[in-house]
Amino acid sequence: MLNENIDPDETVLCTGRINIAGGTFHCWRRSGHGVVDMNRAIAESCDIYFYVMGIRVGIQPIADMARRFGLGERFLGLPVPYQYYGTVPDPAWKRRRYNEPWEAYDTVNATIGQGYLLANPLQLAVMTARLAAGE
Repeated sequence: MLNENIDPDETVLCTGRINIAGGTFHCWRRSGHGVVDMNRAIAESCDIYFYVMGIRVGIQPIADMARRFGLGERFLGLPVPYQYYGTVPDPAWKRRRYNEPWEAYDTVNATIGQGYLLANPLQLAVMTARLAAGE
């Protein structure tokens, strides 16, 4: 999100729920987290923060970054007989797969790793390694 001009000190009020595109989305902490900035949102896994920032950034930059980190990627040359490479959804993917437009609730779900987003343990390990290495 830093690549998309999100200030890490900017705060979001988490009351435990938020209305987006006519639907109500909840945080895992039903009572909410209160005022959270990026550091606190990461530390406490505040869903509302990521919903708000995900809607602001949009799905395409999120999907592009997920692919840079190795999600949705097939790693060749590994002795893994059946490697499922998951899904990094974006509007073009949803149009191809379901012949439907991308909706705001799709972005909300993807921002916390739910909805159409699928990853395998190898991809998560690569993502973690790339993040730790600063790549």
